[in-house]
Amino acid sequence: MPQKLSGRKNKGAIAERERMEEALRESEKNFRSIIETSPDWIWAIDTLGRHTYCNPAIKKILGYNPEEMIGRDALQFMHDEDRLMVKKMLPDFISRKTGWSGLVLRWKHKDGSYRYLESYSAPILDAAGKISGFRGTDRDITERKRAEEELRKSELRFKALIENAFEGVTIIDSSGTVKYESPGLKNILGYNSQETLGIGAFEHVHPDDMAKVQESLGRSIANPDETTQLVVRIQHKDGGWHWVECVGRNLLGDANINGIVINYRDITERKKAEEERQRLEQQLYQAQKLESLGVLAGGIAHDFNNLLSGIFGFIEMANAESKDSTVSGYLGTALNTIDRARSLTRQLLTFAKGGAPVRNIGSLAPLIRETAQFALSGSNVCCRFDFPENLLLCNFDQNQISLVIDNIVINAQQAMPMGGTIRISAANVHLKANTLAMLPAGSYVKISIADTGIGIPREVLPRIFDPFFTTKQKGSGLGLSTCYSIIRRHEGWIDVESEPGRGSTFHLYLPASDESLAAAPPEQTAVHRGSGRILVMDDDETVRGAFRKILLTFGYSVIGTGDGKETLKVLTEETKAGRPFAAMILDLTIPGGMGGRETITEIRKLDSRLSVFVTSGYAEDPVMANPGKFGFTDSIRKPFRLEELALLLNRHLPVSP
Repeated sequence: MPQKLSGRKNKGAIAERERMEEALRESEKNFRSIIETSPDWIWAIDTLGRHTYCNPAIKKILGYNPEEMIGRDALQFMHDEDRLMVKKMLPDFISRKTGWSGLVLRWKHKDGSYRYLESYSAPILDAAGKISGFRGTDRDITERKRAEEELRKSELRFKALIENAFEGVTIIDSSGTVKYESPGLKNILGYNSQETLGIGAFEHVHPDDMAKVQESLGRSIANPDETTQLVVRIQHKDGGWHWVECVGRNLLGDANINGIVINYRDITERKKAEEERQRLEQQLYQAQKLESLGVLAGGIAHDFNNLLSGIFGFIEMANAESKDSTVSGYLGTALNTIDRARSLTRQLLTFAKGGAPVRNIGSLAPLIRETAQFALSGSNVCCRFDFPENLLLCNFDQNQISLVIDNIVINAQQAMPMGGTIRISAANVHLKANTLAMLPAGSYVKISIADTGIGIPREVLPRIFDPFFTTKQKGSGLGLSTCYSIIRRHEGWIDVESEPGRGSTFHLYLPASDESLAAAPPEQTAVHRGSGRILVMDDDETVRGAFRKILLTFGYSVIGTGDGKETLKVLTEETKAGRPFAAMILDLTIPGGMGGRETITEIRKLDSRLSVFVTSGYAEDPVMANPGKFGFTDSIRKPFRLEELALLLNRHLPVSP
C-alpha cells in the first residue's frame, strides 16, 4: 500500500513540474515575443560595453541587424562628444551598481546619419551581487529632438526679431501692468525696459487719449479673439509727445505668454507729413475757392466801375462848370464819396481775378515802415522794425503792398486793445522746391508781422482768408482775402501762425528781383490841352458820353464806337479819306463783341505808330499791367479821375499851347 501511495505522489510531482515548466516556457515565449516585437531597442552589454543582446528593433532604429551588433563595443556607434561623456560616466555607474534614466545620446546610423536615442538601463548582478553588465531600452526621439530644435531656433529667431526690432513690443497683464518690454521701445519712448517693468503701461499716455486706451483694454479683455488698434500720444522720456500706433492681442490664456501683447510703432513723422499734406490741401482749396469767388466779384466790380466812370466824368465836369460855391461843395462831397466807392471796387478787383499789380522795382523796407507807422498813428500800439541793410529788391505794386501791410497792422492793433508792440521783420530767404505750397524754388523776401494780442481761435484759423468772413461787428470780410489775392498776384505767399492768448504772426513771401532800381519819372502836370480827333470804343453809352465830354474840354473831337468791328470799319474809312486820328481809347472787354485785345492786333496792321490806349474796369487780363507787350501805348483803369486821364495824354500826345 505504501508503495502505491508513493508512486502516485511521484507521478503527481512530475505532472506539476511539467505543468510549471510548460508555464515557464509559455511565459518565456510571451516575454521573448514582447521583446522582439517592441518598437524600442532592447539591449544588454557587459561591463566593457560590448553588446551581448539586441532585439530586432535595432534594424529599424540604426539600420543594423542584431547579429551585427553582438560582441561589438557600443561606444564605437556613438557621436564623438557623447562617447567621451559615456566613458567618463560608465565607471561611476559600475561602482555604484546603478543604471541611468532618460540619458539622451546620439547614435550613428548605418547610413552615416545620427539618431537621438533616449536611454534607460539597470545593472545586471550575478549570484554574488557583482555587476556583470547592463540591460536597458532606447527609444528613438530623433523627430522630437528635431522638432524641439526647430522650436528652439524659431524661438531664437523670434527673440532676435523682437529684441532687435526698431518697433516696440510690450506684454501687460489684465490690470495694465508691464510684464515685458522689448529693447525697441527705447527707440520710441527713450526708456529702458528696466525703467518700465512693473509700472502701469499707460502712465505716459496723453490725458486726452486715456479714455480710448481704457476702452480698448476693456474690449481686448472681453474679446480674446479680437485684435485692437488705436493711435495715441505717448510722452517721450525727453518730455515731448510722440504719436504711436498700438496693435494689441489678448493672449491671457496662453501658458507661454499669459498677457496682452501690444506692438508699438512710432508714426510721429507720418502724422506730421499728414498734417502738412492737409495744410497744403487746405491752402490749395483756399486758392481755388478764392479764384472761383474772384470771377463773381470781378464781374460785379467791372459793371460797377463802368457806372462810376460815367458818374465821375459828369460830376467833375459839372463841378468845373459850376459858379455856385454851394453846388460845388455838394459836387465835391459827391466826388469824395464816389472816390471811396472807387477804392472799394479796386479792393474788390484786387481780390478778384482782375487785380493785376502795376509793378516797379524797389525796396520794401521804406514802404513797410511808412505804412505801419501811419496805420498806428494815435493808437496805444507801437511798432518795432528789424530790416537788414542788404534786403533784396522786389518788383511790386506799391499801392497794393501798402494795402496788405495796412490791413495786417490794423488787425494786429485791434487784437491788442490794451496796447502793446508789433514787431515787423524782413529777411532774405532761399526756398527749395516744395518748401511752401505753390511757390517755386528761388530767392524771396520774407516779411513777418507779429503781435502779442488775443490770437485767432483754432476753429477760425482756416477761414481767415475767406472773402466776406469776419468776426468783427463792423468788418466787411474783404481785408485779409484782399491781402491774400494781392500776394498771390505778386507770385508770393501769405500764411499765419496763431495761438489763442499768445498772438499771431503773419508771414509774407515776395519774389526777390535781380533788377536795379529804375530812375523816378519826372513829375507831370494834371492839366492837358491837345487837338485832333480821338476814337473811343466802349459798349456802354454812358462811358462813351463821359469820355466825349472830358476830351472835348481837352480840345479834342470824339468819335464813339461800340465794338472792334465798328472801330476797324471807321478807322479804315477815315484813313482812306485822309482824316487821321490823334489817338484811340479801347475798352479791353466787350461782352459778346470784339474787344480791345483783338482789335489792337488788326489796328497795328494798319498803323504801327498810332497812340492806342486800353482801359478796363475789370483788369483780369495782363494787358492792363503790361500794355506794351500787346501793342497798346499805355493803359488807364476805370473809373478814373479827370486828372488821371490828363496825365496819360500828357505822356504820349503833343500838348497844344
